[in-house]
Amino acid sequence: MRYVRLGNTDLEVSRLGLDCHSLGVTQRERGWDPSSYDGEVFAIRTVHAALDAGINIFDTTSGAGGARAEALLGKALRDRRESALLASRLCQAKDGDAVNDSVSASLRRLRADHLDIVYLGDHLDQMQHPLNALVRLRKRGVVRYLGLVVSDPVKALPLVATGEFDVVELQCSVADEDAVSTLLNTCQQKGLGVSIIKPLASRTLQTLAGILDAGWVGSNKVRECCLRYLLSDPRIHFISLGMRWEHEVATNSRMVADIEPAYIPLAASS
Repeated sequence: MRYVRLGNTDLEVSRLGLDCHSLGVTQRERGWDPSSYDGEVFAIRTVHAALDAGINIFDTTSGAGGARAEALLGKALRDRRESALLASRLCQAKDGDAVNDSVSASLRRLRADHLDIVYLGDHLDQMQHPLNALVRLRKRGVVRYLGLVVSDPVKALPLVATGEFDVVELQCSVADEDAVSTLLNTCQQKGLGVSIIKPLASRTLQTLAGILDAGWVGSNKVRECCLRYLLSDPRIHFISLGMRWEHEVATNSRMVADIEPAYIPLAASS
């Protein structure tokens, strides 16, 4: 596994991270029930497989399934906490008290004394109060770095320009080239770390791939092409990928093992 400095932070992150949200969401049609004994065992094995593959950054969330996923992650990291960086997304924290409560609850479930990154979402209409609360937690050492989850690159630009955030997490797919180029350039200029989540969320991408080559449908080719394309861009530091099973961790880790940034821009520079 390759590692990279996350923007201007002092965090050395693996190019592939584990988005743990899916670990806590029941999906019985795929044989995944984290509330069962077997489901808990599978989830812990997946986290250990990620650690063994060199993955060192783990994303959690306060959204649906997040509490269960954090509890599972906390158990899995009980004897390996020093090998992991923890990032948490605050989904519903709309004021300072909610931020404090959410962070405290996450730390209890994760069995940790601090979070390396805490993200706010760009959907918050009133961001100043939760942001101020996070700044106070950062001063106390409970939170190390502040992040912004971006669902709308245009709306997020003024927030990124404030200089309040250290890391940006983009909710976009490789198909959204034009919408994210300016934001990526701004993040690079300001020294912000950048991660990508849900890189294969676009059905358009998968449909186009099937048209180009029917053999790609249902294979790993689309995922591999997408991961390689994104991680070849030096403005992107890592991809946080949802993986439930050990074999998924092994497959995806092999895909990204030898990727070096080589400036293949997501869109023309603006």
